[in-house]
Amino acid sequence: MFILFKNKIIYITHEDDKYGAAQSFLAIILSARNYGFEPIVIAPKRSKYNLICDKYGIENYSILYKRCSTLNYRKTGERILMDLNYRITNAIAIGKIVNSIDTKEVCLIHVNSVVIDLGIKLSKKLNIPLVWHIREFLELDFNQKFYRKNQISRMNNVGAHYVFISKAIRNYWTEKGIKSNNKVIYNGVRNSYQIEKGGLPPISSSSIINVIFVGHITPEKGQWQVIEAMTQLSAEYQKRIKIDFYGDGASDYIKKLQQKVLEYHLENVICFKGYYANISEVLSNYQIGVIASKAEGFGRVTIEYMQAGLCVIASNTGANIELIENKKTGILYEYANSKDLADQFVYLLNNIEQIKILAKQGKENALSNFSEERYVWECMKYYKEILNGVEN
Repeated sequence: MFILFKNKIIYITHEDDKYGAAQSFLAIILSARNYGFEPIVIAPKRSKYNLICDKYGIENYSILYKRCSTLNYRKTGERILMDLNYRITNAIAIGKIVNSIDTKEVCLIHVNSVVIDLGIKLSKKLNIPLVWHIREFLELDFNQKFYRKNQISRMNNVGAHYVFISKAIRNYWTEKGIKSNNKVIYNGVRNSYQIEKGGLPPISSSSIINVIFVGHITPEKGQWQVIEAMTQLSAEYQKRIKIDFYGDGASDYIKKLQQKVLEYHLENVICFKGYYANISEVLSNYQIGVIASKAEGFGRVTIEYMQAGLCVIASNTGANIELIENKKTGILYEYANSKDLADQFVYLLNNIEQIKILAKQGKENALSNFSEERYVWECMKYYKEILNGVEN
């Protein structure tokens, strides 16, 4: 345990606990006291995050602030107005934070996303070190860009200590120009599957294989690739696959995908299930989990698939290649190549035992290397290095 006189940490989160980034951040917050730190949480609006903090007696505030990025396709005039609103709102937010919190015992500020730059001014104003968690590519995975053209310079000038959730993320941002201290710490995922699955039930060559795809429904997440892949399978193979999409998204885009399903006569193959809060409750109903992202920063869902004993098929992009060893702990396919994705489904349908083998080896990999305990420990160790001035 690390005992410090100044032991409070300001945690700034960008969303509630609905998605993986916020869940990973929450694991750090809820574990901080075990290592001698006292968390103070700032959220942009009152949400489930605040309710969780209330439950555990954690000091927390809802103080409105704006993200420092916007969608690429915004018109110039709209972007200028949004930029102005972001600057004014965040200036007000800094004042509210300083007036609301007794900062005398604060030793660190920890921010959870590259889209939150509130920590830049707060760190300088309070003269407190900034830990900045970078979990996204921004342009590649969310089709967004910074308001400010000099944002990388601003990030370098604050002297932040960066935590990148994968080597892919670190390589991307260092190529963009980030030069500050940094460390790669893979996310950890709490194991919700305590009962050993013991492999799949007996499956014959004619059995139906249940496939799950969990993720926000957007072009970047790649649900469209699965739909296209299914069109390339024969009717015989289509009868042996059931695919469920879990997640929400823009209604017009979901309708577009649903129309494609109808157009290709795949309504008996693909089903849209919507957002489901406790996805761990349904994973045991499936044998295969799919990740088809354009650029996955880490892949929390990938690890959840593995922990639950599913065989994973993932695109060969982003951090997927760091989490999965092809044909050993899962299967990688060429991103955007629906024919290659279809071929991987056919391979598994023709080699049922491989589903079991890859699932077993993937589970062992996930439990050994991506536990929540390991993740929290590495983050706390990094805090200690920063505070003791021995960062390496």
